Amino acid sequence: MRMQASRASKVWALGFSSLLMASSASAVTAPSEADSSLSGIAASKIGIRTLRTEERESLTESLNSLAAGGQAAVKLDGRSGAPRLISGAPLMFTSSLTDATEDDYIRVARRYVEEHASELGFSPSDMKLNANATLLANDVQFVSFKILRNGIEIQDANVDFRFKNGALVQVANKSYSEAKVAAGADDHLDLQGVVEKALTPKSVAMTRELYRVVPEGRGYKLVRVAEFNTLTQNNKLYVVEVDAATGEMFEVRPTEFNFDGVAKGEVYERTYYKQKAVTLPYRDLYISFDGGGISTDGDGKFTGLPNKAEPAVKGFQGKLVNVEPSSGELVNVDGDKAGNSWTLEFKRSSNEDTSADKAMAQSMTFYHLNKEIQHAKRWINAKWLNKQLTANVNIEESCNAYWDGSTVNLFSAGNGCANTALIADVFYHEWGHGLHANTSGIDDRAYSEGFSDACALLLTRNNLVGPGFRLSNGAPVRDLKTMKVYPKDSNTEVHQEGLIIAGAYWDLFVELKAQHGEDKAVEVLSNFVLKSIFTTHSYTDVYDALLTIDSKSGKSNDKSENFCSINKSFSRHGLAKLDKTCDAT
Repeated sequence: MRMQASRASKVWALGFSSLLMASSASAVTAPSEADSSLSGIAASKIGIRTLRTEERESLTESLNSLAAGGQAAVKLDGRSGAPRLISGAPLMFTSSLTDATEDDYIRVARRYVEEHASELGFSPSDMKLNANATLLANDVQFVSFKILRNGIEIQDANVDFRFKNGALVQVANKSYSEAKVAAGADDHLDLQGVVEKALTPKSVAMTRELYRVVPEGRGYKLVRVAEFNTLTQNNKLYVVEVDAATGEMFEVRPTEFNFDGVAKGEVYERTYYKQKAVTLPYRDLYISFDGGGISTDGDGKFTGLPNKAEPAVKGFQGKLVNVEPSSGELVNVDGDKAGNSWTLEFKRSSNEDTSADKAMAQSMTFYHLNKEIQHAKRWINAKWLNKQLTANVNIEESCNAYWDGSTVNLFSAGNGCANTALIADVFYHEWGHGLHANTSGIDDRAYSEGFSDACALLLTRNNLVGPGFRLSNGAPVRDLKTMKVYPKDSNTEVHQEGLIIAGAYWDLFVELKAQHGEDKAVEVLSNFVLKSIFTTHSYTDVYDALLTIDSKSGKSNDKSENFCSINKSFSRHGLAKLDKTCDAT
């Protein structure tokens, strides 16, 4: 029986808000406090369910057939015993792919599953390519698939194929093929009615049906749910999932020329707090004139301006970043001509409060989001990096910022907090959520928070995230030196839980800096952080992925140049077992 279709025509795009102060209440993590519409729903149903598997080394040789020549190292699911991570060099008797296309890697992945369908428990027909999570770099290549059951996607199920120099060396198998579909009565007849009765929303629209993986006994079961986008009477947006068999609520989660020239302007190199503004070029900025427009290059320069044209900046819009102010005046800059060259220069007003300057907020956002994008492009080629990103600034709220599924959103000053668009760390973090959502997808919210803090670290090289957030004492949002350890600190507030992986990355940066110097440490860490997000779905997946990225051969027992730095850093946070060959200090 198919599920009842939606009676509403409005489909709401939902996303994830973030970067709340650890001491403040979060509407995302505790929506019942922010929206009275949820008061009748059990607290256990509100929030995002994150599925993490505990893995152990295989104690049997029976699974060695999963690699060519019987050389597989296999990690098993600690609950069900299913193979979760398969490592070997190579896993297939094929020569390494050279000059290969994405289709070539996809074919190898599907062939591996076809040859090992009996051990893995699924077939190529159950695999749906996650194109956004494909990475083809010089040294590593990643291909990721979503898993279907009966043609329906299993939200928590993924299979990732990791290649090293063209050879398949690792398969991360989170297919949950061993899970049985939960037994139940016929489909509940009016699933939308369940949502309407529970939330009395303004609008509700069914978007899809899917399976969710739920631990049960010594294994897992699949629960089929219907997903609805819902707007409550308090104008809060939620994704609501309802058990298709029982009609019970499963999960409720939030979304909250002839002439040339140069364009440049004042920005803070990181934050308004204890820093003086400097003048830097705006790359990829649209310059308008009557009858047309041109764009600046990577150095803020432009050429080909028509003879009689008078160039101007009418808001910070560009090829990759579009800044939309929700309050305050749109920045407009007219050009000054000297000879055959034009200069367009934004200068902040000396009359504006440095912590609240709405014009400077627009300049900061445009400059630093472009900086983050260009930094990432040195290591990855995600399709999302070439799409224009909108940033809404000077929103008439305070003390927060968030990613809503498609845009970055930054708040005005107020209530003891600075304008969050005057602190580069904040939009580095929110941009990180965007990259995560547009690569492997945000399956683990705490991981997304920690990954996004790591994105800020790559550019700030500092353990403090968001200095100057609080006006009274310049306090930051978080400190990556805060010690959080898995599993003791798991299942806590997501930003605090995210410090488990963010802290591991900070410790790794410190280790790498001692080993290589700061500049090389940033390069190595950027390679790890940005590439691993394509192939990991929880922070407990990251350690094994980093070893593959860092290895030269792809063999699981090879110890790379940075092995001990990775091992020590992650073992401190409970994400790896300390190798006896590595110094624990």
